[in-house]
Amino acid sequence: MKKISVIIPVYNTEEYLERCINSVLNQEFQDLEIILVNDGSTDSSAEICNSYACKYNKISVFHKANGGSSEARNMGIENATGEYITFVDSDDYIKPDMYKKLYNNAKIYNSDITGYDEKVNRIIIHTEDLLMRYFLKGEVSVCKRIFSIKLFDDFRFKTGVTSEDVLASYQLFSKAKKYLEIPGDYYIIETGNISVSRSKFRKSDLAAIELTEIVANMCRLENEKYYKYARLHVYKAIFNIVNKSIIYGFESYEDEVYMMTNKNKFRKVLLKNLFSILATKYFSIRDKVQILTLTCSYNLFVRLKSYHFNKLANKGGGK
Repeated sequence: MKKISVIIPVYNTEEYLERCINSVLNQEFQDLEIILVNDGSTDSSAEICNSYACKYNKISVFHKANGGSSEARNMGIENATGEYITFVDSDDYIKPDMYKKLYNNAKIYNSDITGYDEKVNRIIIHTEDLLMRYFLKGEVSVCKRIFSIKLFDDFRFKTGVTSEDVLASYQLFSKAKKYLEIPGDYYIIETGNISVSRSKFRKSDLAAIELTEIVANMCRLENEKYYKYARLHVYKAIFNIVNKSIIYGFESYEDEVYMMTNKNKFRKVLLKNLFSILATKYFSIRDKVQILTLTCSYNLFVRLKSYHFNKLANKGGGK
């Protein structure tokens, strides 16, 4: 049995895939297996996966018809043998000491979930109110943590949706008994690729709002004391969706019509809960200012965003 199973769903990321796989192969911690799940790629990603699997015994590859990241991750889970499971998106990459730091500390403190936080300067152990920590932390990505394989005994990712990490992280934290945070910053998100989270707005992106609503309703029924914190995730998802449509534009004319028709509905939800948003530490000061601007005027928010990006472009900057 390997110590860590690293599951990498792959779909049309030929430009970034080798860098991703190499970053895992070059880990200082070597007692791991890499599970590549090709999710029906139409570029050369499948061939790249096969080439690596032939060259390295620790790499296995599975091919399936395109069904989305959740299906690919679930296939990886079914074939994982490690003590811990983690995930990497195939257009991202990780620093060489990531798994050494996470695994060694997970074993020392016997934690079910181990992650990192660049804002802390010491190891923090959580054994009570793990869900509270999850909600206040606001980080839902499963790629930035390792999870004890026992958490997956009766858990699989919800399929047919985007933003599946929202529900998955809540469910995994609900099952865990100990959560460990270590100092550092180890996972690098590729900002140049047009991934799901950085592509143009489309109606399917609303799954992020729907899943945060599901989590909030689960809290109301099962863990009522967390309900108000779960609602903050809903408001954050709404803001992120509106913000995304302004930054990246729209996938289709129908998507644009939908947002233009519903933008005031989203604004009203944020306005109705503005006091809760401004009063919490969950939102950054920058986000609070942006949300306040959005609730006052959608057009003003758009103009300020355009001004900001034009200013960055003139300086030769990025996002």
